[in-house]
Amino acid sequence: NIAGSIGNLDSLIQIKSIAGSLYINSELPDLTGLDSIKSIGQLYISFNPWLQNLNGLENLDSIFGDLYLYENNSLKNLSGIDDIEYINGKIQIENNDSLLNINALENVESINGELRIASNPMLTSFVGLHNINHTTITNLIIQNNPLLSVCIYPNLCQYVSSGSPFSISFNHPACNNIPLDCQPIAIWIG
Repeated sequence: NIAGSIGNLDSLIQIKSIAGSLYINSELPDLTGLDSIKSIGQLYISFNPWLQNLNGLENLDSIFGDLYLYENNSLKNLSGIDDIEYINGKIQIENNDSLLNINALENVESINGELRIASNPMLTSFVGLHNINHTTITNLIIQNNPLLSVCIYPNLCQYVSSGSPFSISFNHPACNNIPLDCQPIAIWIG
Protein backbone atom coordinates (compact mmCIF):
# COMPACT_ATOMS: atom_id res chain seq x y z
CA ASN A 1 0.00 0.00 0.00
CA ILE A 2 1.55 3.30 -1.12
CA ALA A 3 -0.22 6.08 0.75
CA GLY A 4 0.34 9.49 2.25
CA SER A 5 3.04 12.04 1.57
CA ILE A 6 5.72 10.02 -0.20
CA GLY A 7 8.17 12.02 -2.33
CA ASN A 8 8.89 9.30 -4.92
CA LEU A 9 8.95 5.56 -5.60
CA ASP A 10 12.58 5.31 -6.71
CA SER A 11 13.43 2.69 -4.08
CA LEU A 12 10.99 0.24 -5.75
CA ILE A 13 12.79 0.19 -9.13
CA GLN A 14 14.01 -3.43 -8.68
CA ILE A 15 10.51 -4.93 -8.28
CA LYS A 16 9.54 -6.93 -11.37
CA SER A 17 6.31 -8.58 -10.24
CA ILE A 18 3.73 -8.18 -7.48
CA ALA A 19 1.67 -11.28 -6.74
CA GLY A 20 -0.88 -9.44 -4.63
CA SER A 21 -2.56 -6.08 -4.87
CA LEU A 22 -0.91 -2.69 -5.22
CA TYR A 23 -2.83 0.24 -3.79
CA ILE A 24 -1.61 3.73 -4.69
CA ASN A 25 -3.28 6.62 -2.92
CA SER A 26 -0.81 9.40 -2.30
CA GLU A 27 0.30 12.82 -3.46
CA LEU A 28 2.79 11.57 -6.05
CA PRO A 29 3.07 13.50 -9.32
CA ASP A 30 4.00 10.33 -11.24
CA LEU A 31 4.68 6.62 -10.79
CA THR A 32 8.37 6.64 -11.70
CA GLY A 33 10.06 3.90 -9.72
CA LEU A 34 7.57 1.22 -10.73
CA ASP A 35 9.21 1.02 -14.16
CA SER A 36 10.37 -2.60 -13.84
CA ILE A 37 7.00 -4.15 -12.94
CA LYS A 38 5.79 -6.56 -15.65
CA SER A 39 2.85 -8.18 -13.87
CA ILE A 40 0.69 -7.46 -10.89
CA GLY A 41 -2.17 -9.14 -9.02
CA GLN A 42 -4.54 -6.18 -8.81
CA LEU A 43 -3.95 -2.48 -9.35
CA TYR A 44 -5.89 0.14 -7.41
CA ILE A 45 -5.01 3.77 -8.08
CA SER A 46 -7.28 6.14 -6.20
CA PHE A 47 -7.36 9.52 -4.47
CA ASN A 48 -4.16 10.84 -6.11
CA PRO A 49 -4.75 14.58 -6.55
CA TRP A 50 -1.57 15.33 -8.59
CA LEU A 51 -1.24 12.27 -10.81
CA GLN A 52 -1.74 13.30 -14.49
CA ASN A 53 -0.91 10.01 -16.20
CA LEU A 54 0.36 6.53 -15.35
CA ASN A 55 3.92 6.99 -16.58
CA GLY A 56 6.17 4.68 -14.63
CA LEU A 57 4.13 1.57 -15.47
CA GLU A 58 5.35 1.31 -19.07
CA ASN A 59 6.53 -2.31 -18.67
CA LEU A 60 3.31 -3.60 -17.12
CA ASP A 61 1.71 -6.09 -19.49
CA SER A 62 -0.56 -8.23 -17.26
CA ILE A 63 -2.95 -7.63 -14.40
CA PHE A 64 -4.21 -10.89 -12.90
CA GLY A 65 -7.17 -9.21 -11.17
CA ASP A 66 -8.88 -5.83 -11.24
CA LEU A 67 -7.78 -2.48 -12.62
CA TYR A 68 -9.38 0.25 -10.52
CA LEU A 69 -8.88 3.98 -11.25
CA TYR A 70 -10.98 6.14 -8.95
CA GLU A 71 -10.95 9.80 -7.85
CA ASN A 72 -7.69 10.83 -9.51
CA ASN A 73 -8.74 14.41 -10.15
CA SER A 74 -5.73 15.49 -12.27
CA LEU A 75 -5.50 12.27 -14.32
CA LYS A 76 -5.76 13.34 -17.99
CA ASN A 77 -4.99 10.05 -19.72
CA LEU A 78 -3.74 6.54 -19.04
CA SER A 79 -0.37 6.90 -20.77
CA GLY A 80 2.04 4.51 -19.13
CA ILE A 81 -0.12 1.38 -19.27
CA ASP A 82 -0.07 1.11 -23.06
CA ASP A 83 1.47 -2.39 -23.00
CA ILE A 84 -1.24 -4.13 -20.97
CA GLU A 85 -2.78 -6.94 -23.01
CA TYR A 86 -4.43 -9.01 -20.31
CA ILE A 87 -6.63 -8.15 -17.35
CA ASN A 88 -8.27 -11.03 -15.51
CA GLY A 89 -10.88 -9.01 -13.69
CA LYS A 90 -12.89 -5.83 -13.63
CA ILE A 91 -11.94 -2.54 -15.25
CA GLN A 92 -13.43 0.30 -13.24
CA ILE A 93 -12.63 3.86 -14.27
CA GLU A 94 -14.74 6.22 -12.23
CA ASN A 95 -14.84 9.80 -10.88
CA ASN A 96 -11.68 11.02 -12.60
CA ASP A 97 -12.53 14.69 -13.15
CA SER A 98 -9.88 15.52 -15.79
CA LEU A 99 -9.72 12.24 -17.73
CA LEU A 100 -9.97 12.94 -21.48
CA ASN A 101 -9.44 9.48 -22.97
CA ILE A 102 -8.50 5.90 -22.18
CA ASN A 103 -6.68 5.18 -25.44
CA ALA A 104 -3.79 3.52 -23.59
CA LEU A 105 -5.96 0.43 -23.06
CA GLU A 106 -6.06 -0.33 -26.79
CA ASN A 107 -3.92 -3.47 -26.42
CA VAL A 108 -6.23 -5.10 -23.85
CA GLU A 109 -7.92 -8.09 -25.48
CA SER A 110 -9.47 -9.85 -22.49
CA ILE A 111 -10.79 -8.75 -19.08
CA ASN A 112 -12.93 -11.53 -17.58
CA GLY A 113 -15.02 -9.12 -15.51
CA GLU A 114 -17.17 -6.04 -15.42
CA LEU A 115 -16.37 -3.02 -17.57
CA ARG A 116 -17.44 0.16 -15.75
CA ILE A 117 -16.74 3.64 -17.12
CA ALA A 118 -18.66 6.12 -14.98
CA SER A 119 -18.72 9.74 -13.82
CA ASN A 120 -15.75 11.01 -15.80
CA PRO A 121 -17.02 14.49 -16.77
CA MET A 122 -14.27 15.30 -19.33
CA LEU A 123 -14.08 11.88 -21.03
CA THR A 124 -14.74 12.31 -24.76
CA SER A 125 -13.60 8.94 -26.08
CA PHE A 126 -12.92 5.40 -25.03
CA VAL A 127 -11.45 4.16 -28.25
CA GLY A 128 -9.01 2.15 -26.12
CA LEU A 129 -11.68 -0.45 -25.36
CA HIS A 130 -12.33 -1.52 -28.95
CA ASN A 131 -10.13 -4.64 -28.86
CA ILE A 132 -11.64 -6.32 -25.79
CA ASN A 133 -13.26 -9.61 -26.70
CA HIS A 134 -16.95 -9.14 -25.89
CA THR A 135 -17.25 -12.66 -24.45
CA THR A 136 -14.85 -11.70 -21.62
CA ILE A 137 -17.08 -8.86 -20.35
CA THR A 138 -19.50 -9.93 -17.60
CA ASN A 139 -21.36 -6.62 -17.15
CA LEU A 140 -21.15 -3.30 -19.02
CA ILE A 141 -21.80 0.03 -17.34
CA ILE A 142 -21.25 3.31 -19.18
CA GLN A 143 -22.90 6.18 -17.37
CA ASN A 144 -22.57 9.78 -16.23
CA ASN A 145 -19.94 10.74 -18.82
CA PRO A 146 -21.59 13.90 -20.23
CA LEU A 147 -19.07 14.52 -23.06
CA LEU A 148 -18.90 10.90 -24.24
CA SER A 149 -20.76 10.94 -27.56
CA VAL A 150 -19.64 7.61 -29.08
CA CYS A 151 -19.87 4.64 -26.78
CA ILE A 152 -20.65 1.66 -28.96
CA TYR A 153 -17.92 -0.05 -30.94
CA PRO A 154 -18.35 -3.39 -32.73
CA ASN A 155 -17.19 -5.45 -29.75
CA LEU A 156 -19.53 -3.63 -27.36
CA CYS A 157 -22.35 -3.90 -29.88
CA GLN A 158 -21.80 -7.67 -29.96
CA TYR A 159 -21.91 -7.70 -26.17
CA VAL A 160 -25.16 -5.70 -25.98
CA SER A 161 -26.86 -7.71 -28.74
CA SER A 162 -26.06 -10.97 -26.92
CA GLY A 163 -28.55 -10.03 -24.21
CA SER A 164 -25.88 -9.71 -21.53
CA PRO A 165 -26.44 -7.19 -18.69
CA PHE A 166 -25.65 -3.56 -19.46
CA SER A 167 -26.48 -0.01 -18.43
CA ILE A 168 -25.72 2.91 -20.73
CA SER A 169 -27.18 6.17 -19.45
CA PHE A 170 -26.64 9.83 -18.56
CA ASN A 171 -23.89 10.33 -21.11
CA HIS A 172 -23.91 12.76 -24.04
CA PRO A 173 -27.33 12.28 -25.73
CA ALA A 174 -25.66 10.54 -28.70
CA CYS A 175 -24.29 7.90 -26.34
CA ASN A 176 -27.54 7.12 -24.56
CA ASN A 177 -29.26 5.37 -27.45
CA ILE A 178 -28.20 1.90 -28.47
CA PRO A 179 -28.19 1.55 -32.28
CA LEU A 180 -30.95 -0.75 -33.55
CA ASP A 181 -28.47 -3.24 -34.91
CA CYS A 182 -27.06 -3.61 -31.38
CA GLN A 183 -30.40 -4.18 -29.67
CA PRO A 184 -30.90 -7.62 -28.14
CA ILE A 185 -33.17 -9.71 -30.35
CA ALA A 186 -36.30 -10.97 -28.61
CA ILE A 187 -37.60 -14.26 -29.93
CA TRP A 188 -41.20 -15.11 -29.16
CA ILE A 189 -41.92 -18.81 -28.89
CA GLY A 190 -45.49 -19.65 -28.30
